[in-house]
Amino acid sequence: MKEPVNHTSVSISSGVQSIVYQVRYSNRARRWRISVTAEKIEIVLPEGSHLRPDKLIKEYADWIIEKQTKLQKHKARIKKRSLPEGQILFQGKPVTIDVKSAGIFEKPQVIACQGSIRVITGRGSSTKQLHKWLVNQAEAALFHQVRIRAKQMGVKPSGMAIRSQRTRWGSCSTRGTLSFNWRLIMAPPEVLDYVVVHELAHMTEHNHSKAFWALVGKYCPDYQEYRNWLKQNQAAMWPDLFEN
Repeated sequence: MKEPVNHTSVSISSGVQSIVYQVRYSNRARRWRISVTAEKIEIVLPEGSHLRPDKLIKEYADWIIEKQTKLQKHKARIKKRSLPEGQILFQGKPVTIDVKSAGIFEKPQVIACQGSIRVITGRGSSTKQLHKWLVNQAEAALFHQVRIRAKQMGVKPSGMAIRSQRTRWGSCSTRGTLSFNWRLIMAPPEVLDYVVVHELAHMTEHNHSKAFWALVGKYCPDYQEYRNWLKQNQAAMWPDLFEN
């Protein structure tokens, strides 16, 4: 497979603006496609294709520029909603991360205080230590809520897992296995509860039909408010601290 080739300063018919893009040849691709994100533009061509990338760029220039501009503006709006450096959300409230090296008679641990989370660290990474603690907190909170809500809703999950999904807060498999994003511990308890109800409802209604939302509303009347909270605070739940 050929390595991506960078192209710069490509002239387009709509103006002076240039487009920076990459070309990737793939033996899995059946046809060409243009991928646009806020950061980059990529043309994927089938291995051995004789299509000229520059012609494709010029032909779809207006669409490419419009789409990338929208994505960049959206990303900028999301970024504005992020918390200041050194803060994260915990159960819906901003808290400051206070890192301290363990003394001679201290052991590495994480302690939740009012308005802050203290990380007493040893030789390891304080970020990994904090991440592990948050995952454990999420697991305990979610297991507790699933037990309560499953009994109320008359369903029996076959299992549960805590994951780090990039695009989902939770999921329910056809076998009744529940998966939840550990970042839900950053949300208020009532928002975490809504996600639990949402996934348990899928054990009865396997789609997002009117019947499904009626079932969710029966056990969580304010679910729309909680859905909006997740949308509005998504950036704060993905702090740069845990990106690597």
